[in-house]
Amino acid sequence: MRKTKSQYILLIIYITISFLPNLFAYELIGSPLYYYFKDLEVSNNSKRNNLNIYTLANNVWNIENNNHPWYSILDDFEESINYKYKNIYLLPFLQNYSFNSKYPRGFNDGPAWQSKGFNAQWTAGIQWNIKELSITFYPIVWFAQNLSFPLVPSAHESPFASYVPNIDLPQRFGNAPLLQFNLGESEIRYNYEKFTLGLSNQSLWLGPTLFNAIILSNNAGGFPHMDIGLRKVTTQFGDVEFLFFIGLLESSSYADATIRKKNRFISGYSFSYAPILIPGLTIGFNRTAIFYNDFSAGDWLNSFLPMGSYMGEDQLDQRASITLDWFFPSIGFNVYAEWARNDFSSTLRLLVRELQHSQAYTLGLKHIIFNSPKNIILYKLEITETMQTIDYQTEVVLGRGTAGFYTHHIVQHGYTNNGQLIGASIGPGADSQYLSVVWYGPFGKLEGYLLRRSLNKDYVYGQPDSIRYHSSGNISTEATIGIDLDFILNSRIILSSGIAGSWMIAWNYISLNDVFNISCYIGSRIKL
Repeated sequence: MRKTKSQYILLIIYITISFLPNLFAYELIGSPLYYYFKDLEVSNNSKRNNLNIYTLANNVWNIENNNHPWYSILDDFEESINYKYKNIYLLPFLQNYSFNSKYPRGFNDGPAWQSKGFNAQWTAGIQWNIKELSITFYPIVWFAQNLSFPLVPSAHESPFASYVPNIDLPQRFGNAPLLQFNLGESEIRYNYEKFTLGLSNQSLWLGPTLFNAIILSNNAGGFPHMDIGLRKVTTQFGDVEFLFFIGLLESSSYADATIRKKNRFISGYSFSYAPILIPGLTIGFNRTAIFYNDFSAGDWLNSFLPMGSYMGEDQLDQRASITLDWFFPSIGFNVYAEWARNDFSSTLRLLVRELQHSQAYTLGLKHIIFNSPKNIILYKLEITETMQTIDYQTEVVLGRGTAGFYTHHIVQHGYTNNGQLIGASIGPGADSQYLSVVWYGPFGKLEGYLLRRSLNKDYVYGQPDSIRYHSSGNISTEATIGIDLDFILNSRIILSSGIAGSWMIAWNYISLNDVFNISCYIGSRIKL
């Protein structure tokens, strides 16, 4: 992308405001404090004010006691929250600089694209609270060096586009460096007690997962949407939470010309319930429907309509998931799951016969193995599968259906926003296994992890022999070992860094074509 004078000015402004004084607010999805608060839930040291819906506006935790490693630093944060100047707050400034040596690699990083080469992101903003009304301006500026690397032959008009049809998921965003501005986590919101109404661009993360949320995540940038709902409400039967939203998804510049300018909307909702008779348990249901239209009042209801005919020519690209999140704080244990489908079983007989039909799932757990006021050690495990089931692959080979969990034969952009997936970060047709050990201490956090992920197996197995040879030797699989460090410099600054080495087997689906990639990053969260 060609860099304009105004983009350079925005970049200078963002770097400059990191030196201004002010305060701390709600936590961005994926920030050091976000993960710390979520991990404290396992030991019952923190309680979140939501059940299943994570957004900047919704990410609020109550610290239950002082028996945790970052107690003193959070005390300083809390003092700063109470400070205000005419109800206007400066939000934390976040910056991140990363590098990939061989190929693009990044997960759950919003609108930014982690290209081969050097990458950078800057986030800062303000929040203005007027009684029940809250106005947040929290944009992001990001840069990608976007160096060249070998591509798989494209299935679309652009050589940079995806190698599978029916999805707007570019392999590379052009052949020039990128510098872009995005509204990020900006919104206008009205809250009255538990009722909430918003015009928002904030990312929505639905469900308890750590690495791969099947229905909605922050793997892509947030999309402009309107939402209405109830924040967590306590009743005599337990806690409930609900959010309905409808928004507009963007096309990348590398989608086919026939669909690039089509209006594409997403309608969805999330409902969660924590029964009073089963402490620590939360169950949820999420549903989305994507459609092309000029938009009418009836489109609000698309995510509430029946899911259509089995393997049918339905005009809606639909997905639904059931989530489970269960805490056992007395033993420091948490187990969670998300099970999703993207095609409907039109009869009970079909549902019973092919329960696995078009499914994807994530299973995970956290377990604290050492807990003291100064140190917490826990491990995390998460596995995800988005590969199409064998019955669905058979239908595709016979010329029916679609070729991936996040693709669609009518809504041909697939499950994307501006060229990036809005669901699980590993993508369609993939699987992953993630294991980490985390140590929290007064210094901050140290985490070591192992990650294995197979890329789009549907590309290898789910196509006719004339298109792709069905061989496990052609499956691109990555094995990664990495380490991350969050260092608390003082009450205002948390420094972050990490390095990971990845062995990519059969890169670009070419047998014996193995390569190695080094990913590293440094960053900071500065309370202004």
